[in-house]
Amino acid sequence: MFFKRVIAFFWVDTPILGLIASFFSLIITKGQMELVYTHMPVLMFFQYCLVLFKDIPFTTGSVGKKLVGLKIVNQDGSKPSRVKLFLRNILFPLMPIDAFIVALTDQKIMDRILKLKVVNTEKNILNML
Repeated sequence: MFFKRVIAFFWVDTPILGLIASFFSLIITKGQMELVYTHMPVLMFFQYCLVLFKDIPFTTGSVGKKLVGLKIVNQDGSKPSRVKLFLRNILFPLMPIDAFIVALTDQKIMDRILKLKVVNTEKNILNML
């Protein structure tokens, strides 16, 4: 499942979030690339907010998780609240440490704290390939 999570985040979610952030950076700077540097803190905060909210629209995970057949559930199998989905991404700046822990235990730090788990679903794009 670790491989699926890597695909979901790095090959699907990151490019989508990058495109959205790039689009908004062009709007904020009005196409003047020299303004990107002066507006960098705002742009970085915006991108961090995108990461925080990336799991909320689908209530069971991000677009990447949907495509590879993963979903986020509570320990009892029910759908998590939107607050839990927001909070599970709050430690994103510690992603290298979190990725190492996921590789060892198959759970993020915040998944353990919030009593969430990532499970396989039957439908995914990898089964179609």
